[in-house]
Amino acid sequence: MERFDVIVIGFGNGGKFLAGSLAAQGQRVAFVEKSEMMYGGTCPNVGCVPTKFLVNRAEMVRIKGFTSFEEKAAFYAQSIRDKKELRKRILSKLFNIFGGNPNITLYTGTAKFVSPKEIEVSGKDFTAAITADKIIIDTGSAPFVPSIEGLKECRCAYVSEGMLDLERLPKRLVVIGGGNIGLEFASFYCQFGSEVTVLQDLPAFFPNEDDDVAAVVKETMEAQGIELIAGVNVLSVKDEGEGAAVKYIVGGDEKEVKCDAVLVSTGRVPNTRELNLGAAGVETTSRGTIAVD
Repeated sequence: MERFDVIVIGFGNGGKFLAGSLAAQGQRVAFVEKSEMMYGGTCPNVGCVPTKFLVNRAEMVRIKGFTSFEEKAAFYAQSIRDKKELRKRILSKLFNIFGGNPNITLYTGTAKFVSPKEIEVSGKDFTAAITADKIIIDTGSAPFVPSIEGLKECRCAYVSEGMLDLERLPKRLVVIGGGNIGLEFASFYCQFGSEVTVLQDLPAFFPNEDDDVAAVVKETMEAQGIELIAGVNVLSVKDEGEGAAVKYIVGGDEKEVKCDAVLVSTGRVPNTRELNLGAAGVETTSRGTIAVD
Protein backbone atom coordinates (compact mmCIF):
# COMPACT_ATOMS: atom_id res chain seq x y z
CA MET A 1 0.00 0.00 0.00
CA GLU A 2 1.44 3.37 -1.04
CA ARG A 3 1.32 6.20 1.49
CA PHE A 4 0.68 9.87 0.64
CA ASP A 5 0.36 13.04 2.67
CA VAL A 6 -3.04 13.79 1.11
CA ILE A 7 -5.49 12.00 -1.17
CA VAL A 8 -7.80 14.17 -3.28
CA ILE A 9 -10.79 12.38 -4.86
CA GLY A 10 -12.16 14.35 -7.80
CA PHE A 11 -10.41 16.48 -10.44
CA GLY A 12 -12.87 19.38 -10.20
CA ASN A 13 -12.09 23.03 -9.50
CA GLY A 14 -11.76 22.54 -5.74
CA GLY A 15 -9.68 19.39 -6.07
CA LYS A 16 -7.26 20.58 -8.73
CA PHE A 17 -6.40 23.89 -7.07
CA LEU A 18 -6.04 22.24 -3.67
CA ALA A 19 -3.84 19.45 -5.07
CA GLY A 20 -1.68 21.97 -6.92
CA SER A 21 -1.29 24.15 -3.83
CA LEU A 22 -0.38 21.22 -1.57
CA ALA A 23 2.09 19.83 -4.11
CA ALA A 24 3.75 23.26 -4.36
CA GLN A 25 4.27 23.08 -0.59
CA GLY A 26 6.16 19.82 -1.04
CA GLN A 27 3.42 17.43 0.04
CA ARG A 28 2.92 14.12 -1.78
CA VAL A 29 -0.58 14.08 -3.25
CA ALA A 30 -2.59 11.22 -4.74
CA PHE A 31 -5.11 12.62 -7.21
CA VAL A 32 -8.00 10.30 -8.15
CA GLU A 33 -10.38 10.96 -11.04
CA LYS A 34 -12.94 8.46 -12.29
CA SER A 35 -12.84 9.44 -15.97
CA GLU A 36 -10.03 10.67 -18.20
CA MET A 37 -12.68 12.77 -19.94
CA MET A 38 -13.34 14.74 -16.75
CA TYR A 39 -9.88 16.04 -15.90
CA GLY A 40 -10.61 19.54 -14.61
CA GLY A 41 -14.16 18.71 -13.57
CA THR A 42 -17.52 19.92 -14.84
CA CYS A 43 -16.66 23.50 -15.77
CA PRO A 44 -14.14 23.00 -18.62
CA ASN A 45 -15.67 19.76 -19.89
CA VAL A 46 -19.47 19.71 -19.64
CA GLY A 47 -20.35 22.98 -17.91
CA CYS A 48 -19.30 26.61 -18.09
CA VAL A 49 -16.74 26.52 -20.92
CA PRO A 50 -18.60 24.44 -23.56
CA THR A 51 -22.00 26.02 -22.86
CA LYS A 52 -20.66 29.58 -23.07
CA PHE A 53 -18.79 28.59 -26.23
CA LEU A 54 -22.10 27.47 -27.74
CA VAL A 55 -23.91 30.58 -26.46
CA ASN A 56 -21.37 32.63 -28.40
CA ARG A 57 -21.69 30.47 -31.51
CA ALA A 58 -25.49 30.62 -31.35
CA GLU A 59 -25.32 34.42 -31.39
CA MET A 60 -23.17 34.16 -34.55
CA VAL A 61 -26.15 32.60 -36.36
CA ARG A 62 -27.89 36.00 -36.29
CA ILE A 63 -24.71 37.94 -37.08
CA LYS A 64 -23.88 35.74 -40.08
CA GLY A 65 -27.44 36.08 -41.34
CA PHE A 66 -28.24 32.39 -41.70
CA THR A 67 -31.89 31.94 -42.62
CA SER A 68 -32.49 28.33 -43.68
CA PHE A 69 -32.56 25.48 -41.19
CA GLU A 70 -29.97 23.65 -43.30
CA GLU A 71 -27.48 26.53 -42.97
CA LYS A 72 -28.06 26.73 -39.24
CA ALA A 73 -27.77 22.95 -38.80
CA ALA A 74 -24.44 22.88 -40.66
CA PHE A 75 -23.07 25.74 -38.56
CA TYR A 76 -24.31 24.03 -35.39
CA ALA A 77 -22.61 20.74 -36.31
CA GLN A 78 -19.33 22.56 -36.95
CA SER A 79 -19.70 24.39 -33.63
CA ILE A 80 -20.08 21.08 -31.78
CA ARG A 81 -16.96 19.72 -33.51
CA ASP A 82 -15.05 22.88 -32.58
CA LYS A 83 -16.28 22.54 -29.01
CA LYS A 84 -14.94 18.97 -28.88
CA GLU A 85 -11.52 20.13 -30.10
CA LEU A 86 -11.47 22.86 -27.47
CA ARG A 87 -12.21 20.27 -24.80
CA LYS A 88 -9.37 18.05 -26.03
CA ARG A 89 -6.90 20.92 -25.77
CA ILE A 90 -8.06 21.76 -22.25
CA LEU A 91 -7.86 18.11 -21.13
CA SER A 92 -4.35 17.78 -22.53
CA LYS A 93 -3.20 20.97 -20.82
CA LEU A 94 -4.67 19.97 -17.45
CA PHE A 95 -3.16 16.49 -17.66
CA ASN A 96 0.27 17.93 -18.44
CA ILE A 97 0.04 20.42 -15.56
CA PHE A 98 -1.02 17.95 -12.89
CA GLY A 99 0.15 14.63 -14.33
CA GLY A 100 3.62 16.08 -14.86
CA ASN A 101 3.98 17.38 -11.30
CA PRO A 102 6.54 15.19 -9.45
CA ASN A 103 4.62 15.58 -6.17
CA ILE A 104 1.29 14.44 -7.68
CA THR A 105 0.42 10.86 -8.60
CA LEU A 106 -2.64 10.80 -10.85
CA TYR A 107 -4.91 7.75 -10.72
CA THR A 108 -7.68 7.42 -13.31
CA GLY A 109 -10.23 5.11 -11.72
CA THR A 110 -13.06 4.76 -9.21
CA ALA A 111 -12.21 5.44 -5.57
CA LYS A 112 -13.75 3.44 -2.74
CA PHE A 113 -13.09 3.80 0.98
CA VAL A 114 -11.79 0.68 2.73
CA SER A 115 -11.31 2.45 6.06
CA PRO A 116 -11.18 6.10 7.22
CA LYS A 117 -7.62 6.44 5.89
CA GLU A 118 -7.47 3.84 3.11
CA ILE A 119 -8.71 4.04 -0.47
CA GLU A 120 -8.98 1.39 -3.16
CA VAL A 121 -8.79 2.70 -6.73
CA SER A 122 -10.10 0.52 -9.57
CA GLY A 123 -9.04 1.55 -13.08
CA LYS A 124 -9.25 0.01 -16.55
CA ASP A 125 -6.34 -2.37 -16.00
CA PHE A 126 -5.24 -1.86 -12.41
CA THR A 127 -6.27 -1.84 -8.77
CA ALA A 128 -4.32 0.26 -6.30
CA ALA A 129 -4.43 0.54 -2.52
CA ILE A 130 -3.41 3.96 -1.16
CA THR A 131 -3.52 5.63 2.24
CA ALA A 132 -3.19 9.11 3.75
CA ASP A 133 -4.03 10.85 7.00
CA LYS A 134 -6.01 13.47 5.06
CA ILE A 135 -8.52 12.55 2.36
CA ILE A 136 -10.44 15.24 0.46
CA ILE A 137 -13.77 14.37 -1.21
CA ASP A 138 -14.43 16.57 -4.26
CA THR A 139 -16.58 14.31 -6.41
CA GLY A 140 -19.15 16.84 -7.58
CA SER A 141 -22.56 15.91 -8.94
CA ALA A 142 -24.32 14.24 -11.86
CA PRO A 143 -27.63 14.88 -13.67
CA PHE A 144 -30.74 13.49 -11.99
CA VAL A 145 -33.00 11.45 -14.28
CA PRO A 146 -36.58 11.19 -12.94
CA SER A 147 -38.74 8.08 -13.11
CA ILE A 148 -40.84 8.95 -16.16
CA GLU A 149 -42.31 6.13 -18.23
CA GLY A 150 -40.11 5.38 -21.25
CA LEU A 151 -37.57 8.11 -20.50
CA LYS A 152 -34.53 5.93 -19.80
CA GLU A 153 -35.26 3.79 -22.86
CA CYS A 154 -35.79 6.73 -25.23
CA ARG A 155 -32.97 6.88 -27.80
CA CYS A 156 -33.24 10.62 -28.34
CA ALA A 157 -33.41 11.66 -24.67
CA TYR A 158 -30.27 13.27 -23.29
CA VAL A 159 -28.91 14.89 -20.17
CA SER A 160 -26.84 18.06 -20.63
CA GLU A 161 -23.54 16.20 -21.17
CA GLY A 162 -25.04 14.16 -24.00
CA MET A 163 -26.62 17.19 -25.68
CA LEU A 164 -23.21 18.90 -25.76
CA ASP A 165 -21.92 16.14 -28.07
CA LEU A 166 -24.98 15.93 -30.32
CA GLU A 167 -23.96 17.02 -33.82
CA ARG A 168 -27.47 16.82 -35.32
CA LEU A 169 -29.45 19.98 -34.66
CA PRO A 170 -32.99 18.96 -33.58
CA LYS A 171 -35.75 20.74 -35.47
CA ARG A 172 -37.92 20.42 -32.38
CA LEU A 173 -36.46 20.22 -28.87
CA VAL A 174 -38.36 19.55 -25.64
CA VAL A 175 -36.64 20.54 -22.41
CA ILE A 176 -37.95 18.88 -19.25
CA GLY A 177 -37.05 21.24 -16.41
CA GLY A 178 -37.03 25.02 -16.14
CA GLY A 179 -33.93 25.65 -14.04
CA ASN A 180 -30.74 27.49 -14.98
CA ILE A 181 -29.28 24.70 -17.10
CA GLY A 182 -32.49 23.88 -18.94
CA LEU A 183 -33.20 27.52 -19.78
CA GLU A 184 -29.64 28.16 -20.96
CA PHE A 185 -29.82 25.19 -23.36
CA ALA A 186 -33.31 26.25 -24.48
CA SER A 187 -32.02 29.72 -25.30
CA PHE A 188 -29.00 28.82 -27.39
CA TYR A 189 -30.74 25.93 -29.18
CA CYS A 190 -33.50 28.33 -30.14
CA GLN A 191 -30.90 30.74 -31.53
CA PHE A 192 -29.30 27.90 -33.49
CA GLY A 193 -32.69 27.26 -35.12
CA SER A 194 -34.56 24.67 -33.03
CA GLU A 195 -38.21 25.06 -32.07
CA VAL A 196 -38.05 24.77 -28.28
CA THR A 197 -40.67 23.87 -25.67
CA VAL A 198 -39.81 23.97 -21.96
CA LEU A 199 -41.91 21.83 -19.61
CA GLN A 200 -41.59 22.81 -15.96
CA ASP A 201 -43.26 21.03 -13.06
CA LEU A 202 -43.40 24.03 -10.70
CA PRO A 203 -46.34 26.40 -11.20
CA ALA A 204 -44.21 29.57 -11.11
CA PHE A 205 -41.56 30.31 -13.73
CA PHE A 206 -37.97 30.60 -12.42
CA PRO A 207 -39.22 30.48 -8.80
CA ASN A 208 -35.78 30.73 -7.13
CA GLU A 209 -35.22 34.20 -8.57
CA ASP A 210 -36.83 37.53 -7.67
CA ASP A 211 -40.14 38.10 -9.43
CA ASP A 212 -38.83 41.02 -11.51
CA VAL A 213 -35.82 38.99 -12.69
CA ALA A 214 -38.00 35.99 -13.56
CA ALA A 215 -40.39 38.26 -15.48
CA VAL A 216 -37.60 39.71 -17.62
CA VAL A 217 -36.13 36.26 -18.37
CA LYS A 218 -39.57 34.92 -19.30
CA GLU A 219 -40.31 37.89 -21.55
CA THR A 220 -36.92 37.60 -23.25
CA MET A 221 -37.21 33.87 -23.89
CA GLU A 222 -40.75 34.08 -25.20
CA ALA A 223 -39.63 36.89 -27.52
CA GLN A 224 -37.04 34.45 -28.91
CA GLY A 225 -39.89 32.09 -29.73
CA ILE A 226 -39.46 29.62 -26.87
CA GLU A 227 -42.67 28.04 -25.54
CA LEU A 228 -42.65 27.99 -21.72
CA ILE A 229 -45.23 25.78 -20.00
CA ALA A 230 -45.34 25.68 -16.18
CA GLY A 231 -47.27 23.43 -13.79
CA VAL A 232 -46.63 20.34 -15.92
CA ASN A 233 -46.69 16.68 -14.91
CA VAL A 234 -44.79 14.70 -17.56
CA LEU A 235 -46.41 11.28 -18.00
CA SER A 236 -44.21 9.55 -20.56
CA VAL A 237 -41.45 9.94 -23.12
CA LYS A 238 -41.52 7.37 -25.90
CA ASP A 239 -39.59 6.71 -29.09
CA GLU A 240 -41.49 7.51 -32.25
CA GLY A 241 -39.52 6.93 -35.43
CA GLU A 242 -36.40 9.08 -35.25
CA GLY A 243 -37.93 11.30 -32.59
CA ALA A 244 -40.06 11.07 -29.48
CA ALA A 245 -43.53 11.85 -28.19
CA VAL A 246 -43.80 13.51 -24.78
CA LYS A 247 -47.13 13.22 -22.98
CA TYR A 248 -47.94 15.54 -20.10
CA ILE A 249 -50.78 16.97 -18.03
CA VAL A 250 -51.23 20.69 -17.49
CA GLY A 251 -54.29 22.33 -15.96
CA GLY A 252 -56.04 18.96 -15.83
CA ASP A 253 -55.69 18.39 -19.60
CA GLU A 254 -53.54 15.65 -21.13
CA LYS A 255 -51.43 16.87 -24.03
CA GLU A 256 -48.65 15.60 -26.28
CA VAL A 257 -45.72 17.25 -28.02
CA LYS A 258 -43.55 15.55 -30.64
CA CYS A 259 -39.88 16.33 -31.00
CA ASP A 260 -36.53 15.23 -32.39
CA ALA A 261 -34.73 15.38 -29.03
CA VAL A 262 -35.52 15.60 -25.33
CA LEU A 263 -33.23 17.33 -22.86
CA VAL A 264 -33.70 16.14 -19.28
CA SER A 265 -32.69 18.98 -16.97
CA THR A 266 -34.32 18.15 -13.65
CA GLY A 267 -31.52 18.88 -11.21
CA ARG A 268 -28.37 17.13 -10.07
CA VAL A 269 -27.42 14.58 -7.41
CA PRO A 270 -24.12 14.12 -5.51
CA ASN A 271 -21.52 11.65 -6.81
CA THR A 272 -21.18 9.78 -3.52
CA ARG A 273 -22.82 6.40 -4.12
CA GLU A 274 -19.66 4.54 -5.24
CA LEU A 275 -17.41 5.93 -2.47
CA ASN A 276 -18.50 3.43 0.21
CA LEU A 277 -18.56 6.32 2.68
CA GLY A 278 -19.83 4.10 5.48
CA ALA A 279 -16.39 2.46 5.68
CA ALA A 280 -14.93 5.89 6.47
CA GLY A 281 -17.60 6.72 9.04
CA VAL A 282 -18.96 9.51 6.83
CA GLU A 283 -22.72 10.03 7.05
CA THR A 284 -24.91 11.17 4.17
CA THR A 285 -28.33 12.77 3.98
CA SER A 286 -31.34 11.23 2.22
CA ARG A 287 -30.23 13.00 -0.97
CA GLY A 288 -26.75 11.50 -0.81
CA THR A 289 -24.98 14.71 0.21
CA ILE A 290 -22.35 14.48 2.94
CA ALA A 291 -23.83 15.50 6.28
CA VAL A 292 -21.99 18.41 7.91
CA ASP A 293 -22.46 20.29 11.17
